[in-house]
Amino acid sequence: MKTPPLIPWPLLVAAAVAILAAVYVSTGHASVFDYAWQKTRPAAPQPWLHVEVSDTDRVCRDQGASTMYLGRINACATWAPTHCIIYLPANAPRWLIEHEEKHCEGWTHP
Repeated sequence: MKTPPLIPWPLLVAAAVAILAAVYVSTGHASVFDYAWQKTRPAAPQPWLHVEVSDTDRVCRDQGASTMYLGRINACATWAPTHCIIYLPANAPRWLIEHEEKHCEGWTHP
């Protein structure tokens, strides 16, 4: 009878892949967030208002945001020629803030 290996290699490899994937996503490099950005309007004048909300999905849907590829909306920006308001969750990661600020700069994505 063959004895099992002392080191569970498949489990260790799976854990390493999961950790690397989490780091990749947390730094804003997930493929679902790779958009074909298009400059469609001028930048809204600054300062842009950053509003922290407890339920970004509800607030952003109320503002007319679409879910795109995600089932839940994590943040959104409402652009206007005179201002821009960014709705974010508490402790939003930098990449999410930068994504919404890009909308305030006049960029859109499909």
